[in-house]
Amino acid sequence: MTEEECNKIISDRIRYIRNLLNISLEDVADKLNITRQTLSNYENNRTPIKASIIYSLSKLYSVSSDWLLGITDRVHIEQDYDEYLVHNDITFVKKPL
Repeated sequence: MTEEECNKIISDRIRYIRNLLNISLEDVADKLNITRQTLSNYENNRTPIKASIIYSLSKLYSVSSDWLLGITDRVHIEQDYDEYLVHNDITFVKKPL
């Protein structure tokens, strides 16, 4: 797998999990101490993502770094959703179905 293909997988997955959990770019960027634009660049594969950010995202989202890196396709969110939000002090507005 090329570096470009790896970066694409990572960017797709970090955007996917954030959207799945209905968390805003701003909330995640604040938790990572980065700008909203930097996170957007990571999610849209405009900027290669740093290892420290992958580590922090795996902890924040309670998913394995192996999944974020595309090593495995099995995603496992380790906490229940409400506990996850409370644990990470995240508030959000639910999107209508």
